[in-house]
Amino acid sequence: MTLKLSLFGTQCNDNRVLLSCSGSIQDNMTIEDGVEIIICNNAIIECRNLTLGRNSLLRIESGSLIVASGCVLTLGENSRLDARGGTLNLTGARCNLKSGGTLLLSDFPVKGGILAGGWAAENDSLINSEDYHAFQHMRSYLDAPICKVFDGTEFKGRWDMDRAYPQWFADAGCDDWSVPINKAIALKTTGDVFLPAGLYYVKHTILVTMGIRLIGENGTQEVKPGLNPVCSTVLEPRPTVVKLMPPIPSNVARPSISTGFSHGVVVAVNVVDSFVQTDDISLDKKPAIGNTKYYWKRAYPCPGTAIENIMILNKWNYSAEAKAPAAIKEYCIGMPFLRGIFVAGGARIESVLFDGLWQSILWQSNYCDCKTLARCTLHRPGCNNFEINANCLPVELNNDGSPKIESEYAIDMGTLGDALVFHGNALHDPEFTKGVCLRQCHGGVVDANIINCSLEIFDSNGLSVTGNHFEGISPRIYINNSVVNIDSNYFERCENASIYISRVFPNVPMIRLSNNIFQWQARYQDARTSQEYADFVEAMSHKFGYDVVMPADINVEISNCYRTYNNSKVTPTGVPYGILTATETPVGDNYKVEENTKFNSVSFLASCQSRVMPVNKVLIPNSSAHNINSIGLYPFLLNMSHGNWVGKSGIYRYKYLIIWSDERRIYTCGTGNVSLRDFMFDGGNTVVRRSFKDTDTTGTILINVSGYDEMTGLNFLVHLYRGYQSQNGGAIEWEESIVPVAGSRVIYDNGMCASGFAWKKIGAQPAEIPFNDGVTGIDYHGQNVDVYSTKSIDFTIGEWRVGDRVYNVGTDDSWTMKVRK
Repeated sequence: MTLKLSLFGTQCNDNRVLLSCSGSIQDNMTIEDGVEIIICNNAIIECRNLTLGRNSLLRIESGSLIVASGCVLTLGENSRLDARGGTLNLTGARCNLKSGGTLLLSDFPVKGGILAGGWAAENDSLINSEDYHAFQHMRSYLDAPICKVFDGTEFKGRWDMDRAYPQWFADAGCDDWSVPINKAIALKTTGDVFLPAGLYYVKHTILVTMGIRLIGENGTQEVKPGLNPVCSTVLEPRPTVVKLMPPIPSNVARPSISTGFSHGVVVAVNVVDSFVQTDDISLDKKPAIGNTKYYWKRAYPCPGTAIENIMILNKWNYSAEAKAPAAIKEYCIGMPFLRGIFVAGGARIESVLFDGLWQSILWQSNYCDCKTLARCTLHRPGCNNFEINANCLPVELNNDGSPKIESEYAIDMGTLGDALVFHGNALHDPEFTKGVCLRQCHGGVVDANIINCSLEIFDSNGLSVTGNHFEGISPRIYINNSVVNIDSNYFERCENASIYISRVFPNVPMIRLSNNIFQWQARYQDARTSQEYADFVEAMSHKFGYDVVMPADINVEISNCYRTYNNSKVTPTGVPYGILTATETPVGDNYKVEENTKFNSVSFLASCQSRVMPVNKVLIPNSSAHNINSIGLYPFLLNMSHGNWVGKSGIYRYKYLIIWSDERRIYTCGTGNVSLRDFMFDGGNTVVRRSFKDTDTTGTILINVSGYDEMTGLNFLVHLYRGYQSQNGGAIEWEESIVPVAGSRVIYDNGMCASGFAWKKIGAQPAEIPFNDGVTGIDYHGQNVDVYSTKSIDFTIGEWRVGDRVYNVGTDDSWTMKVRK
């Protein structure tokens, strides 16, 4: 072997050459296999076209290697290019590292040029070959620390590394990390792109390609002792152009903002090149995104694309004058109309925290399976999403002068697709968002989430909503034309229905509700000041709506669905009562909601198990209650440690009716052969209660159910009447509260409601009405009953159904059984 390198280097042996002096290597030189060339002693070596054979080593221990512009440095299969000790300058040049070769780098960045690895080191045109998969095994390898190692370098072919890092491409003090992140993604092509813990300012859309897992540092970090920890890896969007306008106290001013985020999207997954908008876009108004079904780059992508352990934090603050009202400063946090992540195709988004965004996640409106959103958290949907005019003032205002917010679904899971997973997410602070939307999902699960906003489901089948926690100010689940199983969820009662089922003719929704809890939570007990207490009481006074709203033509199975009451101090969590339902009926182009009296009158049984069929037909499985006349209600006065009285101060008296079948007028018969009975307190049938507003506030009233045994059962309807009179005298005002007892042994009256069932005013003092006395027991089955009575029943009292039967259990031998025909 002849080596002319010896002209300026030292040839140690046939296979190892030391280049310790600066100089140039002969052009078009080819070196045999297995040779080691080592540049040392800070030598500056220049070469033109140089080719090394297989299993070679080119090492820069110190100094630099400069490949002339327009020339090519080639290393054969399984070779190593070690530039950890010096600089590899490829400006205008190209380096081919053939299959099995390894590039080793440190904090000496490669300068410019093209690095071609794997198959591209053989022939760039192989990418267009019909036999593309046959040469995917041809790859080269990269080993580098987490620092800048490339300076303007382009890549071709297949490069493998455990992870790619944006730090490889970033300058110190980088103010737009979207560029180095996108370069790391392009280099990795498939696998992990890792963002170590830190704050990453971004000004343009990050483009995640199919097969990439964009992953941040797991967990949180404590920035300063005593402060809440922050997410380890944070992406913070920043504007490119800002036109500042001074705040105007009589209104809300916002700067005119332009960004490099295509369609307002911070991170886009598997999108076509045309998705990217090369010019900055204005966020003065909602950015149009168009028909998203045409945006995917790879149709029906294979599973594996993911975004994990990242926070997208929209908190860039623009100036507001110190004297500006707080209402103005509220609208100076974060950029408007930002979307966190847009996904085209199946992907997994996991452990991502979204803060201050107009829309956190948007999936394309095209068929794609395997959508997974897991363990993500949404905080503080942005409050500054309103269109502005040339003076940077809101185009539309609400009646109170505040800007009219453009709401959007915080999470839009797109249209069509199977195997959807929505698991373990937490959606907080829903004031400026429409919640979560699922469309045409045919097989999926929404489970173990905290959802403080609406979950809207359209045209879906085989969907399970299980083990979720719902609270907040919005309707919780809205279902339209779907087949859904809603099981083991917790709903905190709000002003609207917790579950709203709707349909479009001729579709008939089929819903199964099981093991769900609808809890009336007395949050006023958490108040720290008198004003907070009053605010809590006012808010809770509006939370007595229906639990479920459904159309008249529907198939719904209900089992073990209960309303519970919790005043935060005394009530155990498992105190069950029946749920309340309403019916949605069309009126012209709109709908009206009316109480479903057929269900609610038997809610104490139907909540345990029932089937609601078209025209509100309610079928109840077999259930029995005997010794029904032994049941009574007995009040006890509780002190303030069990909850304050939140009704008016005054004198109260109570009457009650225990109902087993209201339509048939079957009630518990008390002493004196009456059904309407009085509460008796110590000292008489009245009691004084004082409001939470008074300094000498009194406590709630515990109403205990007594007289039950194993034959009686604890499922019945209690019709409570309450008379209020001022302590100064005057007329008595009567109210009523109807409580479906479904196993509970207690009822609490806090002045506002009886165990979460509102007190409503009635016109006059209640009076005894005709009822079927003599009844001792009742069996329920379907829509009929079997009644056990010591007296002959008069079927004209109440409304009896054909097939109802009455059995004689008295001493009158003149009859045995009567059947309603």
